[in-house]
Amino acid sequence: MIIGSVWSIHNDANVYPNPTAFMPERFLGNKDLPHFTFGFGRRACPGLHHAYSSLLLFMAATLWGFQILPGKDASGNEVVMDVSPTAFTEGGEAS
Repeated sequence: MIIGSVWSIHNDANVYPNPTAFMPERFLGNKDLPHFTFGFGRRACPGLHHAYSSLLLFMAATLWGFQILPGKDASGNEVVMDVSPTAFTEGGEAS
């Protein structure tokens, strides 16, 4: 049995410049970047296209149905999120 390491494939600095940075825009309009979340080769998930379509519909319905605004602190000021890779932990409480 061979199990591909999707994490290491998606963190290859030769393919994805600055792989640890949160930059979803790197995938916009760039069909050349590989994406292996649903597997690869002959063992790729047969529901891949259904999953992408469902995700698109879910995001569109969420944006249509909700007002997504920044949170507010106790004083009523907007809270600015820290989205740097070091701001998150691997499970448990943030330190």
